[in-house]
Amino acid sequence: MDRTLQALLETMPDGLFTVDQQARITRWNPRMEELTGYAAAEVLGQHCTILRGDACVLECSSGFPSCSLLNHGEVRNRQCRITRRDGSQVEVIKNARLLRGPDGEVLGGVETVTDITTLRSLEDRVAALQCEVPGKRDFHGLIGRHPAMQRLYDLLAMAAQSTSSVLILGETGTGKELVAAAIHQASPRARGPLVRVSCAALSESLLESELFGHVKGAFTGAVQSRQGRFEAADGGTLFLDEIGDVSLTVQTKLLRALQEQEVERVGSNRSVRVDIRVVAATNRDLLAMCDEGRFRRDLYYRLAVIPVVVPPLRER
Repeated sequence: MDRTLQALLETMPDGLFTVDQQARITRWNPRMEELTGYAAAEVLGQHCTILRGDACVLECSSGFPSCSLLNHGEVRNRQCRITRRDGSQVEVIKNARLLRGPDGEVLGGVETVTDITTLRSLEDRVAALQCEVPGKRDFHGLIGRHPAMQRLYDLLAMAAQSTSSVLILGETGTGKELVAAAIHQASPRARGPLVRVSCAALSESLLESELFGHVKGAFTGAVQSRQGRFEAADGGTLFLDEIGDVSLTVQTKLLRALQEQEVERVGSNRSVRVDIRVVAATNRDLLAMCDEGRFRRDLYYRLAVIPVVVPPLRER
């Protein structure tokens, strides 16, 4: 192995390991030894299920994990617990990617593991201290003691525990993205990803590909398959900002995805199941747009199960 690469693997602060096509461990850096208690000699050649990660869904008969890595080619910021050699568990963030050969064939995978135990302890301590302070001064990143903010916190706490879609309404600059992040952080999905999409920043065709993904050859420039934001948000929350700027064509596909909890990549006829919670935001009057025929009324009611109005700064 190249000396520079070897030095990198030995000194990096995160755990890193690689697997072959059968998910057998082929490389195991020193940080993985510290994190798991397994020496490299013990795990090389072993199946990666030795870590017993609670976020992995495995089909042992297939040999290779049937998980996000295999289905989508990558795993991003997935929070989970892995089991150490002594049986104890440690909370980590995983990132992984498939390794492919020149012809696109799968050669294996590489995964990094970051220990967040200390971070969780600090978060728990902060939460405990906040409980000791009379009155709510903030809510998962939102700040303010005005009665209007207190009412907003109460509504967000309720919305966070629901599985229904949320529509955040408010003027530009009122902090709608912060509100979406607060709902996610206070929800049971907080350990899953929060995936943001700015619907106003993309053309209709680009937005469709961004949301649903595409397969190789679906259009000019699609040199490889790519997962969309719906798939990336699996197990977490999808935040659709400026939903009022979405075209009617994409609105129709959005409605189907929300109803069926399934998506089809552009150029594919295969549906992919997703487990997501949708939070949308807009500064537009969507009901007026419905009356004008510029926004689907059925999509509006699908999104606005829990409407949240964020008061402007002048009112708080």
